[in-house]
Amino acid sequence: MNSHKSLLRRLLDLIKSLFISGFFTLLPLALTVALFAFLFKTAKRWFSPVFLILPGFLKEVPEAELIVVFLLILAVGAVLKFFILRFIVDAIEAVLGKVPLVRQVYFGLKQLIGAFGPKDKQHFQQVVLVEFPRRGTYSLGFLTNELPSELSPKDANGEQRAVYKNVFVPHTPNPTTGFFILVPQEECIAIPLTRQEAMALIISGGIIQPDRFAKK
Repeated sequence: MNSHKSLLRRLLDLIKSLFISGFFTLLPLALTVALFAFLFKTAKRWFSPVFLILPGFLKEVPEAELIVVFLLILAVGAVLKFFILRFIVDAIEAVLGKVPLVRQVYFGLKQLIGAFGPKDKQHFQQVVLVEFPRRGTYSLGFLTNELPSELSPKDANGEQRAVYKNVFVPHTPNPTTGFFILVPQEECIAIPLTRQEAMALIISGGIIQPDRFAKK
């Protein structure tokens, strides 16, 4: 009788082990498919008004509105790359710059999005480690600029204590919010991470690490 119970337990343990192994193997794939399906449905919903203005023959093409928007984005990118309509964009931004609430939202988002772009080398200049939020613990941050000497902390004699750097420390998992801190230059520890690698590390809470540093 005991041998039957032992055999049944081993069988159940095997089934449990196989299920857990298969579950965690398929989970990343399932989540990836679910994420792209969600993005696809969201994009289709956003661009649904485009479908209404398409000519009849294009409406027969599956997902025609997404194709048209994709081609439109390519066309705008090509136009801007060759500066054909750059003055129009500049004129529109000049108008937006005069609207109080719109100005802060539009240009704030533009700078934030541009800072993560592959061509931007000025906003997020370098990935650094800083002791934050307390001594002995470190956070990943982005060096954004040098604090002007006029704004730097002074000692009792009015002398500048040190050269301070502006550092942005993003939140996990939402890197669009975070802390802006002022750190002495000698306390900013440079590390060999690209901005994209650092963002992947921050968003994933340390789970996704650069392959080039993976232990072999």
